[in-house]
This record gives sequence, structure tokens and C-alpha cells, in this order.
Amino acid sequence: TSEISKIYIIQLIFNLLWSFVFFKLKLFILAFIWILLLILLVIIMIKDFLSKNKIAGYLQIPYLIWLIVAAILNLTFIV
Repeated sequence: TSEISKIYIIQLIFNLLWSFVFFKLKLFILAFIWILLLILLVIIMIKDFLSKNKIAGYLQIPYLIWLIVAAILNLTFIV
């Protein structure tokens, strides 16, 4: 697989596991840290996508925005 697909798969797994940590285990602090790491992975993914295919990179921006919103919502469970 290419480098783009590797980062895509890694962030997809992180996304799946965040749901488990947040909803099933209810470990909200860990979930918040997890989603921050996921946001970082998605930023890396977007940069990689943009270098190969600008449209593919731009199409990931709404996903990044949603993750930021989800992180803020996650934070409300902590404070």
C-alpha cells in the first residue's frame, strides 16, 4: 500500500477506537487525548493527500472540522 493509504488506515483505526473508549468505556479524559492524536493524524493525512491529489486533501477538511467539534464536545464531559 502507498504511504497515503497507510496514514488513512491508521487514522481510521484511531477513529474507530475513539468511539469505543468514549462510548463503551466512558474514559472521557483518555478519549479526549485520543481525539487530539486523531486530529494530528488527520492533519498529517491531509498534508499527504494534498501533495498527491489536491481534491482528496480538500475533501478531508470537513472531517477535520468535525473532529475538532467532537473534541470540544468530548471536553465538556471532563470539565
